Amino acid sequence: MQHTQLFFHEGPYRNEMVRVFTLAIVSGEFFDLEIPIASAKGNRKWIRITGQAEIVDGACRRIYGATQDIPEKKEIQESIAESRNKLNALIQTVDGVVWEADADTARCSFISDQVEQMFGYTARQWLRNAHFWKDHLFSEDRARVVRYSREHTRRGENFEMDYRMVAADGGLVWIRERVTIITEHGKPRWIRGLMMDITEAKRSMDLEHLEKNVLELNSKKEIPLEQVLVTYLKGIESLFPRMKCSILRIKDGKMYDWASASLPETYTAKIRGIDIGPGKGSCGEAAYRKKRVIVADIAHAHEDHPHGWRRY
Repeated sequence: MQHTQLFFHEGPYRNEMVRVFTLAIVSGEFFDLEIPIASAKGNRKWIRITGQAEIVDGACRRIYGATQDIPEKKEIQESIAESRNKLNALIQTVDGVVWEADADTARCSFISDQVEQMFGYTARQWLRNAHFWKDHLFSEDRARVVRYSREHTRRGENFEMDYRMVAADGGLVWIRERVTIITEHGKPRWIRGLMMDITEAKRSMDLEHLEKNVLELNSKKEIPLEQVLVTYLKGIESLFPRMKCSILRIKDGKMYDWASASLPETYTAKIRGIDIGPGKGSCGEAAYRKKRVIVADIAHAHEDHPHGWRRY
């Protein structure tokens, strides 16, 4: 064994060889190794060693097997591994999320690490759940997006679509996704895509459209101002689905509801005619101080709990 080890490079490969040979001597277990050796001229070569020990009366009588020169096979394997590493490194630099899924089941088999930066979910979370993508589509977009994706996948047609995903923090992320269908024997086999975050661009475009619409309504004398304000608030709420908006007006030092897109009447009735001033709720405080007030805890934002809001 000591003489044989001279042909093997020191390190994990030699250690693994000693381990399997020792195990074979003790138990007669078959072994199959691919390992580099040093030739007589000092060149590094890859070989495959297979063998087994002959155990007689509990003692190893001999070890027999075969050694095969496998330089071409190993070069191919190393070349493939190097190419894969380069591809993975390239994918991780793409400004977006690269993914691959099975065309039949839609289960994701690969997703790049940028998914955590974009949505707050890890790649492991995404891959572990076969329905992760579908489950985290925004509810208002889910049926449309799933149907559109299935139809184009079934026909083997590449496609592009915009939709919203629910991020880990509960916020919405606008996605533009470009999808390529990979076919085998004329049938869809793989789906590959690139997801890009277009949230800011989408909001800017929608806000610009909303402002133009509001200005156009405001220019028409027959449309009441309250209707113009409600239209504006509904547009803001559509851009930020978790937001509830209202506009209050002040008359004789008291607050009155002017426009509310989706707040219930039971809520607006309670603030009708309330005095403005310190400790009069976040709206009353803001109106009195003429400064922005951000509420950190709505349930306790009143006079007895002045720290429920922050003043700016």
